[in-house]
Amino acid sequence: MRNFLVILLCTSCIACSFNDSLEVKNLQSQVKIVTEELANTKLELAVLKNDLDAPLAHFVYFQLKEDADRSSFITELRRLSEIKSVKNFEIGVFKNLDDPRALSEYDVSIAMAFRNETAYEEYQNDPIHLDVKGNLKPFLAGPPVSYDYMKQ
Repeated sequence: MRNFLVILLCTSCIACSFNDSLEVKNLQSQVKIVTEELANTKLELAVLKNDLDAPLAHFVYFQLKEDADRSSFITELRRLSEIKSVKNFEIGVFKNLDDPRALSEYDVSIAMAFRNETAYEEYQNDPIHLDVKGNLKPFLAGPPVSYDYMKQ
């Protein structure tokens, strides 16, 4: 695609007068804008492809002890993103929006996705996951709750 833009630029420059530097600068500016738009589109497509490649969603909700250091807890959770089979890893902290149905007893949640059940099993048995689980126990007021589903 980059080659196409270079050819387009060169062809346009040959067709226009080189004495008209304003026209050339305008054309160069337009090529730059198109190049940036293509780069953004490519990034958006990569995100969509990644989502399609990981249809198994996994959510975990954590209830922390009153005196738990939330920052340290989240730092430890971030290690899960290092696991190869984990896709689209996110950490969330509860936000009270005055919805009586909200799971307000859970302070922190994580979300991630997997290509398939085999990738999920790899995650469950990964040494990083097992280490993180052990390191998180002192922070927890109760057992984590999980919810898994296949994207439709």
